[in-house]
Amino acid sequence: MPLVERDAGLGTLYERRAVYRLLDDWTAGRPASTALEGPHDGVAGMPGLHLLPLARRGARVTVCHPEPRALEQAARVYDRCGLLGRLEAVRADAPPRDRTFDVVLSFNALPLVDDWRRYLADLMACTGGVLVLVVTNPFSYGALLARLRRRSRRELFDHPATRPALLLPELTRHARVLERRHVDCPWWPDLFVPAGESLLGALLGLPHHGARPSYDAESFPSALIDPRASTEWTRRLRWHPSLEGRPAWGRLFGHHLAYLARPDRRELVGHADPSPTQRKPAPTPRNSTP
Repeated sequence: MPLVERDAGLGTLYERRAVYRLLDDWTAGRPASTALEGPHDGVAGMPGLHLLPLARRGARVTVCHPEPRALEQAARVYDRCGLLGRLEAVRADAPPRDRTFDVVLSFNALPLVDDWRRYLADLMACTGGVLVLVVTNPFSYGALLARLRRRSRRELFDHPATRPALLLPELTRHARVLERRHVDCPWWPDLFVPAGESLLGALLGLPHHGARPSYDAESFPSALIDPRASTEWTRRLRWHPSLEGRPAWGRLFGHHLAYLARPDRRELVGHADPSPTQRKPAPTPRNSTP
């Protein structure tokens, strides 16, 4: 997918804050000295920036991406946040095969690769601690409404890998799922429309009024990774009630479904494809939804 050189829209700003809080929650109590993000990134904004909170806590972050400009852009954001010394930028189109990391994060990448099952196995092979795997929630009401307003274009939430019935069995071939959670759960679903617009406005053809959050690498709001800091845009987020952390509403309002998984090394040796008699039954994760 083409390189995005700026974040635009309150939805993208909200998404970043929601993912950063999820990572803070899921990695608390799990010391991480190394972390990997990429190489593919389906974020609705600038790629390679999800692990900034771990870098702020002292982790050495490796960002992989096949596009050199994306790596340069990520480096400028890390520099703006005072974290450039903790970043390693690697040009690659596949996860590293010769290293493991305490935390590996993959964001909406599975629909972007040719073989999502193989890509998932490669991610697990370089995970020494935990994998945070994020996919689009195909059942949110934003996705359902987005299907009504389009004609033929396919979206990330149309991909088979976003469906728990297909993804969870594949994931549990390689790992034990510790938790899954809907994340990015505002009541206003504006991520399935052009950046900076709202879904209601797009459906009704209404003009947009008021200032939109928009920033590039040089103006990235570093306050996003510091819960004590505040900017105009982070203050605006408080005006919009959210349903973050409310499992009963996540399936309907969550834009993404995140999985926290720990690899089972017995299944990863040689990336073997276990026979049906070798496969373990899928566990029931905490906070799971059907």
